[in-house]
Amino acid sequence: MIGRYVIDMNGRPTAGPVQVGPTMRATLRANPADAEITPSDAVNASTGTDIQMLWTWLVHPKRPTKTLQLTAFLEVPLDNGHTISNEIAFTIPVKRTFVYTAEEVATHWATWSAVAATLVSVTGWIIRRRRRRRRAAAVVETVAKT
Repeated sequence: MIGRYVIDMNGRPTAGPVQVGPTMRATLRANPADAEITPSDAVNASTGTDIQMLWTWLVHPKRPTKTLQLTAFLEVPLDNGHTISNEIAFTIPVKRTFVYTAEEVATHWATWSAVAATLVSVTGWIIRRRRRRRRAAAVVETVAKT
């Protein structure tokens, strides 16, 4: 499943085997303008002899995008005091939802009301202009008949 999201510059999957140690620290980050991630700090997990590990983050995107870029920072402390660090960058698509669209319309109500007012004004001007032309044509016809 990791191979689906870790892609090289040519668009090919690049994920290889994932190795973990008995203690790991992981942090998931994104551009703050693009998404909010909870928890925002590093998540430590000790596995002991059980190597299966699970980290969960709640990612709240702020807008739809084809490629929300996320970076996972992994740290594995070794017995000799050294730490192995690795960054994994990946992207996920974020689709537009009805709630997002409704919020956009609600937050930009001034723009929408200005557009509506302009349309009403232009429509009223066109209707008045047609009425004046009809009246002028009717007056010309009555004058021509007399």
